[in-house]
Amino acid sequence: MKTIRHSTVAFVCLLLLLSQCGSHDHGAAGSEHDPGETHRLSGPHGGALVILDDERSALLEVVVDAELGTLSAYVLDDHAEDYVRISQQALRIRVEGGGGRQGTVELPAFASSLTGEKVGDTSQFQGASELLIGLVTFKGTLEKIEYRGRVSEGIAFLYPEGHDTTHVH
Repeated sequence: MKTIRHSTVAFVCLLLLLSQCGSHDHGAAGSEHDPGETHRLSGPHGGALVILDDERSALLEVVVDAELGTLSAYVLDDHAEDYVRISQQALRIRVEGGGGRQGTVELPAFASSLTGEKVGDTSQFQGASELLIGLVTFKGTLEKIEYRGRVSEGIAFLYPEGHDTTHVH
């Protein structure tokens, strides 16, 4: 009888512990961040976060592989936690690096059978350019992005710093 009682208690404790996994409520008592605490967002791919509008309603994570000369961009929600699918066919980022290196990198929409995203309904964009090979810092300008019924143009950022995404809970 004691074995069953101990097993039941252990099982209930395990359920209570698991029920708390993955829960995240900004500002709630016992959440990851205390009210008034500042926190800098980070992207899921370790890239630079670019704020897309004054209301901070969405972000673009920019990731460069300077060895391969590739640039990936991911449209994210305001907390850099969830992907935001958009219908845009491509993004264009103007790149100005050291030594007079400059040009525009075209990032076609990226389809993924893994996530079910397809061109015209995706959060991921990828492109490649010889301009990016060996380039680890640059000034970038996102020409235009249409998302959630909004249009943003000419968004300047520094790579790898990105924008200041520090916010208060």
